[in-house]
Amino acid sequence: MIENYIKIDISADSPKSRINPNLFGLHLEHIWNCVYPSVWVGTDSNVPNIHGVRKDVINYLSELHPTICKYPGGYFSDFYDWRDGIGPHNKRHARVSPTQPGKIEPNQFGTAEFIGFCRSIGAEPFLSVNTTSIEPSIAAAWVEYCNGTKNTYWAKMRREHGFDEPFNVTYWAIGNEPYWLHSPEEYANRYHRWVHWMYNTDPSITVVAGGVEPEQCISEPWNTNGKWGETFLGKTHSASGFFPASWHASQKERSVLYSFHPYFHTNMDCTEKEYCTAFSELKERLPDSIKKAVHLLDIHKGENPRPGLCFDEYGLLQSGIKMEGNMTQKAPFWAALWLAAFFHICFEHSEYVSMATLPGTINMEHELLLLEGEELIKTPSYYLFKLFRNHGNSDFLECKTSNLSNYGPDNASPLLCTASIKPNKQTMTVSVINPGLSSAVKAQITITGTQIKNATAQQLYSSDIHASNSPSDNDNIIPVTIPVKIEEGIIEHTFPKHSVTVFNVTTTP
Repeated sequence: MIENYIKIDISADSPKSRINPNLFGLHLEHIWNCVYPSVWVGTDSNVPNIHGVRKDVINYLSELHPTICKYPGGYFSDFYDWRDGIGPHNKRHARVSPTQPGKIEPNQFGTAEFIGFCRSIGAEPFLSVNTTSIEPSIAAAWVEYCNGTKNTYWAKMRREHGFDEPFNVTYWAIGNEPYWLHSPEEYANRYHRWVHWMYNTDPSITVVAGGVEPEQCISEPWNTNGKWGETFLGKTHSASGFFPASWHASQKERSVLYSFHPYFHTNMDCTEKEYCTAFSELKERLPDSIKKAVHLLDIHKGENPRPGLCFDEYGLLQSGIKMEGNMTQKAPFWAALWLAAFFHICFEHSEYVSMATLPGTINMEHELLLLEGEELIKTPSYYLFKLFRNHGNSDFLECKTSNLSNYGPDNASPLLCTASIKPNKQTMTVSVINPGLSSAVKAQITITGTQIKNATAQQLYSSDIHASNSPSDNDNIIPVTIPVKIEEGIIEHTFPKHSVTVFNVTTTP
C-alpha cells in the first residue's frame, strides 16, 4: 500500500440489512407550478403528451426507475377532497385553491391521472388522505375507489369512469405534517379512526403515520416543546395500537410506517463555511434523529412490531423562499453531493429506514427536474439519483477506512464510502463521496470474500460547486465514465475534490 493512500476495506461476505428500494421514491406535490404545467398539460396541448402528461417528464423520470411516488402532498393533501378529481374532465368541479389564495384549482389532474403517471414512470402510487375537512368514511371510500374489486358503490364508479381493474394502491399516508393542524392527542384520535375505516375497506394496505423529527421544535402552537411526536406515539402504541377485534388482522400482520420530514435549511449560494456546516449538520443530525425516533418507537410499541421510518419529504431547503406561487429554487451541483451523503446515511441505517420520497420531482425544493419555459432541465441531483439507484434492493456492506494519519488528529476520513451487494452475490455498487473543497484524495479499495471480475465507474463532478445545468447548457454537469485501475484485485483511484464516484463491480462469488 502506498503511504499516502487511504485504505478502504469492504467484506463482501458480511452483508448487513437490505437497502429498501423504496428509498428511491418521488413525491409529486400538487402545489404551485409543480403539476400545472410541469406535469399536466392536457390532451389538447401542443406540448407532446401522453394522456395529458408531458412526454418529456415521463421519459426523464422513467430513466430513474423510481419505486414509488407520493401524491397529492404535502400541504395540499390535508385540504384536498379526492372526489373533485375523478370522472370525466368536463364534469369535474373547479374549486378555490386551498393552497393558493385567490387561485382556482381545476381538478383536471386527479386520482386516475396520477395513477397513470405512476404507471408510465414505473412507480407504485402512494396517496395521502385528508384529515381535516373530510370524514374517515370518505378516506375509506378513496381506498374502495382505488382498490375495490366487489360490486360496491365506489368500485362500480371507478369502472364507470373507464377503469375495470383496481389501481391497487398499497401505501396510504394519514395526513401530512399533522403537527401544523392538530394537537398530538387530536391526531392520535383521528389516526385511529381513519385507519380503522381504511383497514376495514382493504386490510392489505400499508399506512403511514404522520410524525415529526424528534426534538425539532416548530414555531407553531402544537410542537413548541419538541414533544409532539413522543406524545402521539404514546397515545397510539407507536402508531400500531389498533382496534383488536378477533375478526381483524392482528397488529403483527399489519404494515405501518412512521414518517418525519428531515429538511435542512441552507443558502444555495453558500460560502465555504456554510457548505461545510451543511454537511456537518447532516452527518450529525440525521443519524441522531433516526436513533432517537427508533428509541421512541421501541419505548411505546408494546408487543407490536416497530414501524419502519419513512422520510416522505426531505432535502435541502433554500432559506428565505416564500410560498407565494412558486417553490422552485436553485439546483447547484453541491446539492447533488449533499443528496449523496443523505442516501449514504439512509443505507447505513437501512434496518430502520424503509422509505424516502423526494418532493423535488419537478419545480419544487431540491429539484430533480426544472421546467424553465418549455425547456426541461435535468439537475445534478437527477443524475445523482440515477447513479445511486443500483444500491436499491441490495445488502449494505460496511466500508472500513484506515491509514488516515495525514487527515487530522481525530483520524477522520475525508471520504464518505458506502457499498452494497446484490442478493445473487455477483454485483456490487461502491459509492465514494469526496466532499472536500481543497484537494483530491487517493484511495485503495480492497474487497474480500469475493474476487473482482470487472469494474466500471462513473463520476459526477464540477469544478464549481455552485454550477448548475441550464436551458443553454443542459449537459454542463453530467456523469462521466472514467477508467478503473485494478491491480492484484485492488482498485486504486484518485477522487477529485467535491466529487461523487460510483463503481459497479462484477464479482465471482
